Amino acid sequence: MASHRERILKSAARRFRKEGTSGVSVADLMKDAGLTHGGFYNHFTSKQELIALAAQSAFDQTAGRWTGLAEQSHSPFEAIVRSYLSGRHLLEPENGCAVAAIGPEAARLGVDVRASMSEGIQALLAVLEANVSGRTKDERRKSAIVALSGMVGAMVLARCCDSKTGAEEFLNTVSDALTSTHNTRTKP
Repeated sequence: MASHRERILKSAARRFRKEGTSGVSVADLMKDAGLTHGGFYNHFTSKQELIALAAQSAFDQTAGRWTGLAEQSHSPFEAIVRSYLSGRHLLEPENGCAVAAIGPEAARLGVDVRASMSEGIQALLAVLEANVSGRTKDERRKSAIVALSGMVGAMVLARCCDSKTGAEEFLNTVSDALTSTHNTRTKP
């Protein structure tokens, strides 16, 4: 039963980020997991609950990726920003940030989904705060908020562009601005 639930969550996290929460039916998700539609309610009380849990899973994945990048890089903040604002992330929303993929939809969904999104956003901010320079915790917090807002905004705008050139302009401009403006911490 636990492995079935995990398969459903994994599929939901990917498909919601790729196709949107309204673009994926419970029947589709259950089919992906090799289960029948009727078995859904053995695992979740509602699609809203599944969306909240799938978002949490996606945030865990992103925070883990960012932590790994920070640990492996001489310039952790820059590594996170450049990875986020990459062509790969642009083209693979199913493997990327839940905010850029389903944020606008999530804002209109139930309180459980918004709570999950808020918690995930705080986790991402914590990783950024730990890797951006600043004399005080307050300065690092503000820099992290500006960085996350810029990163998510650039990704959303890039995905709206009808040309590769237009998309790359958003990604590269914001990436360069963030990494030059927010003096990044470097490891010795």
